[in-house]
Amino acid sequence: MQSKWVGQWSVVAVFFAALLIISSYLLLPLVPLPWRTAGSSELYLTGVLGAVLLLMPGVYALVKRSDNKAPPRTWLIAHIVMGVSGVIVVTIHAAGGWSRPPAILLFLAYLLILQGAWARSVGSAKLARVMSSRSSALRSERPVDKDALRRILADKTSLLAQLDPSADEATFSPGLGHWIRHPILAYAYVRMAHAEAMIIGARATVSRDLGNWRRVHLLMAAMLVGGIVVHVITVTFFAGYVADGGPITWWHLAAWGD
Repeated sequence: MQSKWVGQWSVVAVFFAALLIISSYLLLPLVPLPWRTAGSSELYLTGVLGAVLLLMPGVYALVKRSDNKAPPRTWLIAHIVMGVSGVIVVTIHAAGGWSRPPAILLFLAYLLILQGAWARSVGSAKLARVMSSRSSALRSERPVDKDALRRILADKTSLLAQLDPSADEATFSPGLGHWIRHPILAYAYVRMAHAEAMIIGARATVSRDLGNWRRVHLLMAAMLVGGIVVHVITVTFFAGYVADGGPITWWHLAAWGD
C-alpha cells in the first residue's frame, strides 16, 4: 500500500515538474534580463542551489545501506522531492541554453526522474504481480545445480562469519558500515550472492526492464554526478574557455582557456 502511495506521489511530482519546466521555458522572454543571461550572479547562485539539490538524492542510497532507523518511506520521499526540485532549479539556471553542452546534463536529469517515476508506478505494479504469483513466477524452469548451490551457500556462510558474525545469511545484505570496514569482504559477498542468484535462476523470473532498471538508474545517476563535477570545475577554473571571448560575470578562481 505504501509503495502504491509513493508511486502515485512520484507521478504527480513529475507532472508538476514538467508543467513548471515548460512554463519557465515559455515565459523566459518575459523574465528580467539577469534571469535569462548566462553567467549572471542570479543564475550562478541558482546553479549552486540546483547542484546541491541534485546531489542530495545520493544520501538516500547511503541511508539505505546504513544502520539509520528513519522510516525508509521518509527518505524515499525526500529523495524524490530533492531530485525533482533540483531539476526545476537547474532548468531555471540553464536559462533556455539548450544548445550548450551542459544541457546534456539537464536531459539526463529529466530521464532520471522519468525513470524513477516509472519504477515507482508501473515497475512496482509489475513487481507486485510477480510476487503475488511467486509459486510459479519465482521458480526457474531450468534445472538447478545443487552441488554448485551447496558450495556457494557454504562459502557465503563462511565469509559472513568474518563479515558480520551476528547476521543471518538468508536475509543479509552488506550495508554502508560493512563496505567501509571490510570493503574486500563485502565485495566478495556480493559476488557470491550474484552467483547464487544466477544458479537458481532468480533473475530470469522477472522481465528485463524490472531486472535492470535499478542498475540503469544508478548508472545514469553516476553520469549526472560526474557531469556536475566536470561542469563545476570548468566554470571555476576554465572560465575563459566557458565565456568564449565574452565577459566572465560569475565567481571563478581562474580564467584558463581564454
